[in-house]
Amino acid sequence: MEGFFVLIAAPFVYFAPYILARLREKRDAEKIGMLTLLLGWTVIGWVGLLVWASRNDPPPQRQ
Repeated sequence: MEGFFVLIAAPFVYFAPYILARLREKRDAEKIGMLTLLLGWTVIGWVGLLVWASRNDPPPQRQ
């Protein structure tokens, strides 16, 4: 029975940076999603993307 819960939870954990970016309405959410797909299997890549998704976007620059 534990295996079933692992199979259900694993995609949510793997795509946590992308989910967080979408929930926070980040400008780069699509980039974070693509990089999560490509680099999420590495611990360093996954943690880096999670940090990127949790940071605030800089305010737009005035011209």
